[in-house]
Amino acid sequence: MKIDIFDVGHGACSVVTCPDGKRLMIDCGSKTDPPYWWPSIQFYGEVFAGLILTNLDEDHVADFEGTLKCLRVATVCTNNTIDAPRLRLLKPDGMAAGVNGVHSYLQKPSCLNLLMDLPQINLSLFRFPFGAFNGTNNLSLITFIEYGRFCIVYPGDLEEAAWKRALLNSRFRALLQRVNLFVTSHHGRESGCCGELFEEGLCNPDAFIISDKEMAHDTQETTAWYGQHAKGLHKILNNPWDATDTRYVFTTRSDRCISINVQLDGTFVLYPNSAVQQKVEPKSQRPPAPAWPPMLLNSAVRGLSQK
Repeated sequence: MKIDIFDVGHGACSVVTCPDGKRLMIDCGSKTDPPYWWPSIQFYGEVFAGLILTNLDEDHVADFEGTLKCLRVATVCTNNTIDAPRLRLLKPDGMAAGVNGVHSYLQKPSCLNLLMDLPQINLSLFRFPFGAFNGTNNLSLITFIEYGRFCIVYPGDLEEAAWKRALLNSRFRALLQRVNLFVTSHHGRESGCCGELFEEGLCNPDAFIISDKEMAHDTQETTAWYGQHAKGLHKILNNPWDATDTRYVFTTRSDRCISINVQLDGTFVLYPNSAVQQKVEPKSQRPPAPAWPPMLLNSAVRGLSQK
């Protein structure tokens, strides 16, 4: 299995490619300053078993309309308790283009929250229902992806209060114990940190990955905090004179696109500064969108205990 975590500045977009070639996209953020990048251009015309939106804020869905127009996406998966009217309630200050596209889609959801045809991986989705929390962050769709003995978690923008409530769920706790790579919540912001996740060895990943732009706020300075909870990844030495190095946290702001090659036995190699992410022309030069026939499957989303 291969995972690519793209550099979209303060945002999120990742693609999982299974050994059989089937693909899953997690979030569809874009980069609108040089070097420009949109998933709809990099993957133009390609087939995806699904698009998971972990969070319904603009930085996670900026290229939503382009992605659905230019890619062949079998299903869009969101927190299934948030419909179009509820999304509008969550956005009292208005909606930018990506969120507005999601809002329009939710009004006629022909392929929403259907079961994805990805037999080689296990996909576990957790969410709190609308009303359990007031904002989109704590209504994030927490996504665990397992391939053999490997597990990665994408928690969206979950904040401390929701983390603590999620820990009451035994299935959720069991999956946390399996996590090898942890994509940090809320782009590594302090509000997404929860110490209880790492108490008594509950979650001890090999490394953390932060998807965010250049440092601009004190709340981004969590790299050392996360690093103390990771086992660390050792640099592969290709020559006797290579210097050793152990990394605990990777960030798209310094490592740009990050690619991970995973084996069924759980071993993996992480590549910072991956060449996978293409440089693309500004969005105005996008080719015309093709017309695709609908792709229909079945549905399933797992919920979180509210106790």
